[in-house]
Amino acid sequence: MKLVFFTALGLVFLFNGGIQGLPRDNLPPAIRCPDDMVVNSRQSSAIVCWPFPKATDESGKPSVTCSHKAGLQLQTPSTTIIKCEAKDAAGNKASCSFKIDVKDVAPPKIICPADQEISTDSRTFRINWNNPKVSDNSNMLPSFQSSLRRGSLVHVPGVYTISYRAIDASANQAICDFHIKITAPDCKLKIPPPVNGAVACWNNQGNNVCTVSCNSNFDFAFRPATVYLCTRGKWSTFSTLGGSNSAKWPDCSVKSSGIKKMPLPQFYYTGDFKDPNVIAKIKQNSIALLGPPYSPPFFCIMNPNCNVQHIQVHAGKKSTT
Repeated sequence: MKLVFFTALGLVFLFNGGIQGLPRDNLPPAIRCPDDMVVNSRQSSAIVCWPFPKATDESGKPSVTCSHKAGLQLQTPSTTIIKCEAKDAAGNKASCSFKIDVKDVAPPKIICPADQEISTDSRTFRINWNNPKVSDNSNMLPSFQSSLRRGSLVHVPGVYTISYRAIDASANQAICDFHIKITAPDCKLKIPPPVNGAVACWNNQGNNVCTVSCNSNFDFAFRPATVYLCTRGKWSTFSTLGGSNSAKWPDCSVKSSGIKKMPLPQFYYTGDFKDPNVIAKIKQNSIALLGPPYSPPFFCIMNPNCNVQHIQVHAGKKSTT
């Protein structure tokens, strides 16, 4: 029977004088890594710290080394695997790992072009513009898409809103928009109303349809057109009563002699513009001249908005001669 007397220097001294070495340490240490981490970042990178792994061993405290040091600067977005190893005095090893996901939570930046205003005498127009400026904290160029394709053919006049959506690699989004206003040339009255008379106009989506009339105490300097038309800034005339083709209507500068230059009473009115009944009569006369048999039906009567409520009367200056 062998009895252990004492141990020292890694040896076991037996009672009967024998010597036997200690049992070999074949057990690896135990190591525990931190849980996987998710870090939200709004910058191009993030400095990430984590708790040091915990390791134990029956022979004492093992050494621990990791593939990366805490406080590491990681790219946004990125996924990094941290590997750690524990080693005891006998050379036994154990390892663990954990994952750090740096998430990009910042939307990309997008700057749309400035608003545009374009004038054209065409009925349609191909609009174009510069692409928006886009950037992202990840330093990767985000994709973008628009609500309307560049070079699209659009109707004139109109105001068009173009929206852009930028999307980065992490599916964060940002939106901007701008406007393109397309107008036809102005059809405002560039010629003063007839002296001692009036011009009555119906404005249809920027286009003017007008008739002229004289105070019954005066007459036209020359026979006017039946209708004066302005489309996309260009004035023209329509005559069924032998009037002038000039886009400049005549003044009522000739004293009436009883024989009128125009054969219809709708070209004349009686009274003063201060009287609302006079204004109403001029409007009624204009509506009559804008319909058959004096004008084609599409000039006015086919449009429900062509009525006395929408006719505007512009009074000319008065003269005493």
